[in-house]
Amino acid sequence: MIRKFLAEEYFERSLFFFWLTGALLLLAASWSNILSWRMGDADDYLRLVQVRDLVAGQGWWDVTQYRMNLPDGGPMHWSRLVDIPLALAILLLSPLLGQPLAEQVASATVPLLTYGTAIYFLAQAARRLFDHKVALLAAAATFALLPLINQLLPMRIDHHGWQLVAFSICLWALLEPARSTKSAIIIGLSLAAWTEISVEALPYVAAFMGLLCLRWLAAPAKATKLAQFPTAMLSLAISGFIMLAAMEGPKFTVNFCDSFSLFHALSFAAAAAIVTIGALAAGRFDGPMKLAFKLAFCMVAGVSGIGVVLFAAPQCAGDAFGNLDPLVRQYWYNFVPEGMPLWQVQPQFAAQPLAAMAIFTIGIVWFLAKSKTQALSVRIEIVLLYLACLIVGLLVQRAAIYALAIGVIIASALAIEIFRASDQKEAFVPRIAMKLLACALLVPSILGQYAYDSFKASAAASDLQNNAQEENFRELAKECHSHETIGKLNSLPKARLMLGLDVSPSMLLLTHHTVVATGHHRNQAAMKDVIQAFTLPPGDALPIFRQRKIEYLLICPGSFELYRYEKTAPGGLLASLRAGDSPDWLSRQTDIGPYKIWRFVGDSSNAR
Repeated sequence: MIRKFLAEEYFERSLFFFWLTGALLLLAASWSNILSWRMGDADDYLRLVQVRDLVAGQGWWDVTQYRMNLPDGGPMHWSRLVDIPLALAILLLSPLLGQPLAEQVASATVPLLTYGTAIYFLAQAARRLFDHKVALLAAAATFALLPLINQLLPMRIDHHGWQLVAFSICLWALLEPARSTKSAIIIGLSLAAWTEISVEALPYVAAFMGLLCLRWLAAPAKATKLAQFPTAMLSLAISGFIMLAAMEGPKFTVNFCDSFSLFHALSFAAAAAIVTIGALAAGRFDGPMKLAFKLAFCMVAGVSGIGVVLFAAPQCAGDAFGNLDPLVRQYWYNFVPEGMPLWQVQPQFAAQPLAAMAIFTIGIVWFLAKSKTQALSVRIEIVLLYLACLIVGLLVQRAAIYALAIGVIIASALAIEIFRASDQKEAFVPRIAMKLLACALLVPSILGQYAYDSFKASAAASDLQNNAQEENFRELAKECHSHETIGKLNSLPKARLMLGLDVSPSMLLLTHHTVVATGHHRNQAAMKDVIQAFTLPPGDALPIFRQRKIEYLLICPGSFELYRYEKTAPGGLLASLRAGDSPDWLSRQTDIGPYKIWRFVGDSSNAR
């Protein structure tokens, strides 16, 4: 029965079953988070606020958050493209469930649809690379790939899941055996959508286009049809302009370093035009001259694309966060682990992806050296793509999922090979050992987490007091962000609040109050005001409260962010308040749950 179920003729049905099973398990595991409105991180909370504003009538091209940084609002760099499925789900469900429940259901289920789309295309890519058995095993193994699945959990509604979908589609199209024009168009379109979602796609644009360029260079001299490389570049350029016009509207001509902008589209267009001209002209040459001609045009296209960036937006040629205020970088950016290199993040954040990368790299070596079911050129392409994703993943923690998406396919194929080889062993111990090794290849992140937990438990055994304090602090942190706790703050009259960056997004989602800033870098002037309000001496912090017309100051004992402020600025306002030394311009109010509250009374002009 199982053998028949896993037969190739039932591939899509089996894939659907694996997704449905995984989705139900994820729903069960996340049920308490769904009920308590506990989302993945601050970006998920603010994404829902953005969608809620869109549903309420805020302009399609206006992604400003008007309940922070009053009176101007907080500028955002996010794309409306990711808002579409959430907004549609809320609009469809609201007449039946009411908007609050519709938002909750949408936040829980849209990530599961993202999960299904991602594993569908990953499985189809694996099927093209190996066979349907490897594809089904890879689809099932993604469920145990924790860094990847963490981006697809219920309530995880930010854009990282959709980026994985775009990557999966590109990988699937890249592996099309016929290498058709259609697959090249799909790659270009997917890369344009990915770049619109986030400019983190740019290294992968270079990777996929680089592979297509290598294919073009290696194409037979007698090839007459337009190759995939120029076709994909044209698709990328045209789709890029369409995305830009549809998503940016009046801001079409404004260049932003942190989001898809006109200079990106012009760079794609310049490279596409040169490559297309080169492809059409290459037909006039034969032999080595044709290869040299193609290579020259590839180099010119690359230089032209970079040249457009340097000419149109030279300020964007380096780090998108290069102009970040030093104070904001010190207190905020340097403590965002998902954007840091893996060797700089704390071990608990690095254990899972590093273990998976290490084990999957073994599979990649086997794939290149021993796998005989694919042409050498295909194996080289996959290895090059994996290495590119591996390098980016080491540099940026959250980007590790793309290397893992390739790795889980290769590991699944190797696991099947090991299982088959183990059946040839007559001795019990070698046979079982090989099967255990095959299973280990499919759960590398779990093994990494287990190794870290074991090490941590061993180290903590000698420091029980600090371990208990840390656990107590984490419980307080959960309480500070809980739906029930924050909802009680609606008992305060609608007011301008001064509170930490970490809890401000959930405050916007769950209350009627306004805040100064959230942890989103375009609003860095307001972010700096929040940091200084807590870290400057009380007398120096007072002008910020006056200028911002703050009405209440809130602190919660479970905030890692406020803990940093207190420890690094012992003479600051926060440290003074913690010590019970409140300035005369702040009046202590009754606590609400774990939140300690002060009302600003220092200036009569501080009226709402």
